[in-house]
Amino acid sequence: MRRFAALILAPYLTVTAELDDYRWLISRDAEPYLQAAAACGGSPADVARFRRELTPARTHLVLEQAELRRRARGKFVRADAMFFTRRGLEQSTDQTVAAYKAARLVPHAAPHGPVGDLCCGIGGDLVALAAALASVSPYAKVIGVDADPVVALLAAANLAVHGYDTSSVLATDVLSEPVQSMLREAAAWHIDPDRRPTGERRTRLEAFSPSLEQLQQLLQLTPAVAIKLAPASELPAKWIGHMEREWIGFQGECRQQMAWSEPLARFPGCRVATVLDAASPRTVVGPPDEPAPVPVAGAASQYLYEPHAAVLAAGLADVLAAEHGLKRLTANVAYFTGEQPVRDPAVTTFELIEVLSLRPKEIAPWLAARDLGRVEVKKRGVDIDPLKLQRQWQGRGEGAATLIIAPVAGRVMVHVTRRLSTH
Repeated sequence: MRRFAALILAPYLTVTAELDDYRWLISRDAEPYLQAAAACGGSPADVARFRRELTPARTHLVLEQAELRRRARGKFVRADAMFFTRRGLEQSTDQTVAAYKAARLVPHAAPHGPVGDLCCGIGGDLVALAAALASVSPYAKVIGVDADPVVALLAAANLAVHGYDTSSVLATDVLSEPVQSMLREAAAWHIDPDRRPTGERRTRLEAFSPSLEQLQQLLQLTPAVAIKLAPASELPAKWIGHMEREWIGFQGECRQQMAWSEPLARFPGCRVATVLDAASPRTVVGPPDEPAPVPVAGAASQYLYEPHAAVLAAGLADVLAAEHGLKRLTANVAYFTGEQPVRDPAVTTFELIEVLSLRPKEIAPWLAARDLGRVEVKKRGVDIDPLKLQRQWQGRGEGAATLIIAPVAGRVMVHVTRRLSTH
């Protein structure tokens, strides 16, 4: 019989037919159907076979799981063996970001006690924490918690897929006595509060589940915590002075904000942006107060620069620009300019080719005359549709150009550039 990480169901949770179907899904009995669904891509013949041999619910689960595994390949190396729900996959932390967070959290925890992963979902962070703990101590373990018994079941299965059978998952509320008892012994814990408890995505901690008040209760049990937040979330005033706020970027996007409490915080009271688009993390650290603004150039120099989305979300564009001696292209717009290319995963560098006025009908012929057919359009500070202009200006030329549109000295200008680096 396949070994799974222990799944512990709280007594008050009712085992439903749906849960039984998911139990079947993670069993060996479902493997031939999952393999067939992955190979056929949902062909009519195979779907008909599934319907003859399986219940409608299990047919749906098999076909859905094949689709979700294909979608999950961009997040997880072992996606083809893992188990997902649609919402669980959407909300899960991808493998690279999860591994980075686990590497920050685990050294402060092991081997002093278990690590908790509350609201663990399908286990993106949970698996990464188990891997990090295993590298530090063979006796340390991570305990996942999720109130949804289906999701908790899949999280336990995903731990087993990665070989972490000694860790476990509690299918219960994070405020239940078993969880509170675990947190009293835990060295540290991670939590991903539900930002859509009523169906609509929220950014305020008061609207999360567990709520701000409930998080405060949990912090009293074990204060070493890493809290996953939306990039736009604000911390309560009483947390700001001792927590590190970190915006994590990967593949050019700001993936999440983390609030790290002491002793996990490296820079208490500071805003930090970390970019994972290079061989090692690139961290930009801001001062406890507002960073000093950099000078405004008012015109483009030889190069233009765009900070990574995580740097922008953290409000640290001026800190990054000052580090490299850059100036703002124009006031209140997050494009910068300078005389030298910058090699830094936290910023993209563009070499200036030409500066044009925004006359859309004249720009396409100008690009065509210079064999620039592959066009990317970026904009800040102006009310235009960059995708519409991008379609309008695409041509047959072999060359590529990035057109950066921004107001400069009261006029909307188009900066035709060549991208030198990428996130």
